[in-house]
Amino acid sequence: MRELHGAYPEIEYSIISRTGKSNRFPVAEFLQRQVEVVRAILRFKPDLVASCMGSYTQSAWIFGKPNVIFTDSEFQHFNHSIAHPFATSIHTPECFEKPLGRKQKKYRGFHELTSLSADHFRGDSERVASLDPDGRGYAIVRLSAWNTLHDIGMEGVSGNLPHLLRRIESVCNVWISAEEGRLSEEFDKYLLRIPAVDYHQALAFAKIIVTEGATTASEAAVLGTPVLYVNPSTRGYLDYLESKYSLVRQSRSAAETLEELESMLQSESLADDCRCNSRRLARDHVDVSRYVADVLEAEAEGT
Repeated sequence: MRELHGAYPEIEYSIISRTGKSNRFPVAEFLQRQVEVVRAILRFKPDLVASCMGSYTQSAWIFGKPNVIFTDSEFQHFNHSIAHPFATSIHTPECFEKPLGRKQKKYRGFHELTSLSADHFRGDSERVASLDPDGRGYAIVRLSAWNTLHDIGMEGVSGNLPHLLRRIESVCNVWISAEEGRLSEEFDKYLLRIPAVDYHQALAFAKIIVTEGATTASEAAVLGTPVLYVNPSTRGYLDYLESKYSLVRQSRSAAETLEELESMLQSESLADDCRCNSRRLARDHVDVSRYVADVLEAEAEGT
């Protein structure tokens, strides 16, 4: 995160807390975060507080500040229960499948459209040219840390990783993006080593993305890159991207993962279809950046 912020020195920021080795029950980090948010509110005196998933609602509520949540993950039940009672409004995509009560406001879009639609993102293949040293193209495998509360009892690529890498490598170069940033020695040569600011450039120009993470799956879909999501838990927006736009394929078992991967690698039209469908996706939905700005302005003015 610090590296990413460093790429944009014009944006002021502060890191108020850090998670430990396990993020499953981050009670200490949660309390530290609330204390630091309280200090920030006292220092900055904002008109309102906004957050993804509701990280700051309790602190904002203490001071009577309007606080707005933008969330897209239905399964985070615990987080919903401790954050939503303190929110002024909760904004979710239309495809969000969980009802959240009278505070919920739905919009036609996804989080990833704020920065990755054609209006906001400019691809530059030169910035990731090193990922394709022999001209065969490349794929990215995104591995999650599986260390949060909602990850208990779940797994994705797991023991299939060596087989999966060999199959992809027979077609193109392959790189691993690991959420924890560490891999066992046998996979070290595959580690994606690029600046954090170029991560979406890497997604945009890949032949295929195989990911355990839902956010990367949605990002790749919006960019028009074929994506295989490997995870037992799904999201409303991924189901929607799969059923309405054929931009995501989802797998929940080892056998299904290899079968879907084989089908995607052999398809001659997949890349063109995804690019076409991503353009249609952008046309069909609102400018989410504009929507967020309008919501915050209205909430700050009390309208």
